[in-house]
Amino acid sequence: MRFVLRSLWALIAFVAGIGSVSVADTALEGIVYDEVVSVENNDFDPDGAAALYAVAKPVDFNINGLRVGSTEIDLIRALGKPLRIESWYDVPDLKVYHYNGLLIRIGEYDHSKTVDSIEITSESQNFAGLTIGSSLEDVRRRLGPEHYAYEGTLGYHTFVTEGYVEFSHDGTKITGIMHGYHGC
Repeated sequence: MRFVLRSLWALIAFVAGIGSVSVADTALEGIVYDEVVSVENNDFDPDGAAALYAVAKPVDFNINGLRVGSTEIDLIRALGKPLRIESWYDVPDLKVYHYNGLLIRIGEYDHSKTVDSIEITSESQNFAGLTIGSSLEDVRRRLGPEHYAYEGTLGYHTFVTEGYVEFSHDGTKITGIMHGYHGC
């Protein structure tokens, strides 16, 4: 038996055993959950994690159009000259570009300098209206349920291959925001 899930609400109905449902797209403050996903009964895990992962739409993390995978030239065009540039620990091919409220790590891969992580370090910067000090409720309201979590962190997958955005927290408020990919 095949079910088509059109939103998180359809997933809830599915888990509750209501059966095949078709739910209109659900907008949540500008973030739309409208990805169509088919789930076979034999593929569905009892905790619903696989279906939730499949239904969860990736997050488009960007600041002024800058995201993981952008070039160094894209970075300078988007944010201008950095306050300073320093080496990332002792790794010669990794540099950290410091901006007001942002740390951007650039790596040299195949003779090309690209962004491999973006970290928001102060309230002066935000992603989708979320910043240091935002509540966990604000994050979930804005982005939907987290795609994964571990102690002190909510995580969301991004459009970048193996990309993520993670919100560090103290149990109620965001203390850090980091965008990267699992290859770095």
